[in-house]
Amino acid sequence: FRSVDFAWLKSRLTLPVIVDGRNLFEPEAVKAKGLLYYAVGRGDSLQ
Repeated sequence: FRSVDFAWLKSRLTLPVIVDGRNLFEPEAVKAKGLLYYAVGRGDSLQ
């Protein structure tokens, strides 16, 4: 599912949330389609 039509997916979801457990998608590409995006293990800062 690396090639996903996020606009289509958003229209089918009750809550427009994507939880990406494998970090397959680019966060900005998903957010640009109006979805809330959470990537497991990917943060805003390095520790």
